[in-house]
Amino acid sequence: MMHGYRAEPFSLRSWLSAALLMATSLNAVMVQGAESLTDAWQLAAAANPTLAASLSDTAAATAERRAAEAGRLPSLVASGSIMR
Repeated sequence: MMHGYRAEPFSLRSWLSAALLMATSLNAVMVQGAESLTDAWQLAAAANPTLAASLSDTAAATAERRAAEAGRLPSLVASGSIMR
């Protein structure tokens, strides 16, 4: 356990780890012949459970950040009626 260390959702360390995992997984993917970068990511994640978990963690952190940002934005509520 490291005291005083707080992992950030988008730290350089997590991005470098994901990039390293992607690079090692792409080696296997290139043999399979992915036709696009999206295909390469999907094949790499399917071939490497650690990469899939890292991508999932990144997506969850992104969703949490967006939810937190949305909570800070002002909201507007309007209503109206017509009487005859």
